[in-house]
Amino acid sequence: MISKLRAASLSDYGFQLPEKAGGQFFFAKAFDKFAPIGPALTHPNVFKQGEGLGIITRLNGQVVQEAKFAEDLVWKPAELLRLDEPNTPAEVGVFKQPRRLVADGDIVEVEVPNLGTLRNKIIFE
Repeated sequence: MISKLRAASLSDYGFQLPEKAGGQFFFAKAFDKFAPIGPALTHPNVFKQGEGLGIITRLNGQVVQEAKFAEDLVWKPAELLRLDEPNTPAEVGVFKQPRRLVADGDIVEVEVPNLGTLRNKIIFE
């Protein structure tokens, strides 16, 4: 693993509906600015291949996802290199009960402690 960084994966779930995209999952993720990353790469020597690392996702300051890489993620950090992205856990986004989707003006933060925070304002155009 050469380096690590933060990333957010956004989807327009309306475009996953059969009447709009035939149920094609990736079409809903194919819009400009739907995969923000950054702000910088971090050399893996700073960390022990993900040991103790986790991820915290906040929506408008409220924690909506929290996981430890070694314990809670479907794929180990090194395995993610061969995947486009990890599976969506049942407790986030469209799968959360009740549903919680982002709205215009929302702030989404993806933090990896000791690695930094990716912060994006959602702007509907």
